[in-house]
Amino acid sequence: MNWRIIVIPATLIPIFIIAIQFDIKFEDVLAIGVIP
Repeated sequence: MNWRIIVIPATLIPIFIIAIQFDIKFEDVLAIGVIP
């Protein structure tokens, strides 16, 4: 089993949940994801 298949969704899901709760724009989520 490829561990990346599990790690990527597990990392993105909490980010989207937080974005929905704080009503963050999708572009802001991408900007946060790009910047380490």
